[in-house]
Amino acid sequence: MNVLIIELGGSHIECIYTFVHALNLKKASTHLCCNRKLLPLFPEKDRLEGILEMPDQFDFLSQIKSFWAIRKYIRKNKITHVVINTCELKIIRNLFFFLPSRLNCTGQVHHAKKLEKSVTITKILSRKMKKYFVLGDHLLHKTNAYASFKLASIYPIYFPISSSNVLQKKSGDCWITIPGGASVERRDYLPLIESIRNGNLAEGMVFVFLGRYYLDNHVNPEWKKEDWWKKHIIHFEQDVPYDLFHEYMSKSDLILPLIKMEGDSMYGDGRISGSFNLALGYQKPMLLPETYHRNEDLRPFSKYYKNMNEAISILQNIKKDGSLLEAYTTAYYNSPFCNWNLLSEKIVSFIAS
Repeated sequence: MNVLIIELGGSHIECIYTFVHALNLKKASTHLCCNRKLLPLFPEKDRLEGILEMPDQFDFLSQIKSFWAIRKYIRKNKITHVVINTCELKIIRNLFFFLPSRLNCTGQVHHAKKLEKSVTITKILSRKMKKYFVLGDHLLHKTNAYASFKLASIYPIYFPISSSNVLQKKSGDCWITIPGGASVERRDYLPLIESIRNGNLAEGMVFVFLGRYYLDNHVNPEWKKEDWWKKHIIHFEQDVPYDLFHEYMSKSDLILPLIKMEGDSMYGDGRISGSFNLALGYQKPMLLPETYHRNEDLRPFSKYYKNMNEAISILQNIKKDGSLLEAYTTAYYNSPFCNWNLLSEKIVSFIAS
């Protein structure tokens, strides 16, 4: 099997890691076509048979030029299978008019409800692509009614090993990590910061805002100079380099996705947070809003809270008694997330089907 993974949206590199890892474990020849800006974020280029670099931005002429380059690459390298990493894009619709016939095409959707409502997917891509990955069994169960497509679940939980070893974690510290850019659009940063400021937290209880900090228009910038912030919050003014990001993940005690409590307009039965896959990949317990109890994928590894005060109380208790996390950590040992032979077989068999 000779597989080309295509990403033209400039994102979701985390899913490509898992596709390449699974295909390599099953001895498939793997090629990557992606935007130029993603290549520095891919540390395992030696696992690829070839790379086709694409622009970061596409005007009409660069689209046409790029599509012909992809078509030529497919023919020259005798590609038999194509995996579209992000299907919900107009550029992918346009690409499909250029792909050679008789390709075995598999797509991945990041918003499962698009399988029902997207004209691009249901009317155009469906002419050549009849099968899709959705992000986890929870979304798979929610989309099984879309009988016109063959569906499978995938968990993008493989992350190339970080070579960094620069972090000094004090003995007894508890690192509660919130992966992703620190902004107010999707996450409850403001209630959390207010709770930290007023909470008289235990010594060594540290919240890691593991992404670029975008809160200066919402949070008093002077707070970052105060002792309570310096003791309990780590934040980054710039993007976090890959190795440093993943070293923080590996040394974290608990993942706090911090999804907003007042509604689930972004994540729910159509999409998931990338924080979930990071936690599953690093086998870390999660602290989640109670609305996520319905997601059975996460339930064995998660504790739930009703409001921010309860979340802080739970974290204070965990800081006092680390054994409170043991059951959630142990649950990973009996889960499929530790069995890459099984996971890769499922992924590759679906791509080959």
